[in-house]
Amino acid sequence: MHKFIIRVLKRLQVQVPSTLPQVQVQVPSILLQVQVQVPSILLQVQVQVPSREFFYWSLKRRLGEDNAVKTLLTADSLLDYHKALNYLQQWFNEDKKDNSLQWTNDKEVVQWLDEFNESSLINDRITNLQKENARQKIYRLLEIHPDLLSDINEHSNDEQRQAINRNLNSKTKN
Repeated sequence: MHKFIIRVLKRLQVQVPSTLPQVQVQVPSILLQVQVQVPSILLQVQVQVPSREFFYWSLKRRLGEDNAVKTLLTADSLLDYHKALNYLQQWFNEDKKDNSLQWTNDKEVVQWLDEFNESSLINDRITNLQKENARQKIYRLLEIHPDLLSDINEHSNDEQRQAINRNLNSKTKN
């Protein structure tokens, strides 16, 4: 095991003293903590990595994105993962005033996702997304079956027709 540590340290281009109780090495982007017991010597190699914070925020962002995407996929079954992620990015850019460079900052995105999940904004946006998708489905159905509206009108009773007319008239006035 001792020889293994020596080989690792040589690969990291660190000079190893022959008898040192503790050696501390700073190497960026490598996370290594080895502890070996050699007769009468305890050699401990600790690499202190500034990238821990990077990995923390990166992981936290991926978990937050995944939860938000799952919420979107549950709300709308027609979405795929990448479209849902694109909606998140679009909403992030809207909230951050089109500063798309912030989307690459994991810490900023995590803070936004936390605020986004706690507010009612996510429910409003999901509702709007569902309405838009329903509207698109209806348009597609009407393109495929242009006589569908007349069939609905024929098979509806007077009360249902009046309710449809009221809804259509109230939406066109707004």
